[in-house]
Formats: sequence, C-alpha cells, structure tokens
Amino acid sequence: MLKLLTVKLSKPSIRLLATDIDGTLLNSQFQISERDLAALRRAHAAGIEVVLVTGRRHNFALPIAQQLGFDLWLISSNGAVSRSLNGGWKRIWSLSSSWCPLRIRW
Repeated sequence: MLKLLTVKLSKPSIRLLATDIDGTLLNSQFQISERDLAALRRAHAAGIEVVLVTGRRHNFALPIAQQLGFDLWLISSNGAVSRSLNGGWKRIWSLSSSWCPLRIRW
C-alpha cells in the first residue's frame, strides 16, 4: 500500500507543474480522478503554477481545466494556443507559407 505524506514548504522548491491531459491526467472515461484533482489543488494552494498541456483543440481542453476550480494556464492545439482560464491573455501561433522554407508540391 502506498502511503502519501503531506509536506508543508515555506517556499515551494517546485514552481511549475505542467501535465499532459490525454492518457496522463484523464482516465479512459476522459475523467480526472478525485485523487489527481486533490493533488493539483494542493499544488496550486502551495503556490505552484499549474499548467495543463494538450495537442488537442482548446475547446476540448477548456472544460477539463475548469474542473480544477482555479485560474491556470492551458496550452493547447499542439502548443499553438496559450491561454489562462480568466481569458486575460491569449496567444495564437501560426506560420505563413512565406516563412516555411520547404513547401510540398502535389
């Protein structure tokens, strides 16, 4: 049996916790376990910045992030979109065809 310890830190040695969503945070029913929810909430309460990351679209990841109950960063669309839940900042990265040195020709 795994025994979990609670450690209180005056200043967290870990400042950022970034986790993938698919296959890491979500189970096979696309749910976050209560244990993982509690762990992420404890990390946030300890002053650790929590970031959820996925290659999926932002609209898929948003309801998952909202389950946590606190503002956090969400990186989605294979890193092309970075946004906090409060919507205060959004960055969309895109490449123009003139920037790409190699183009596929059919």
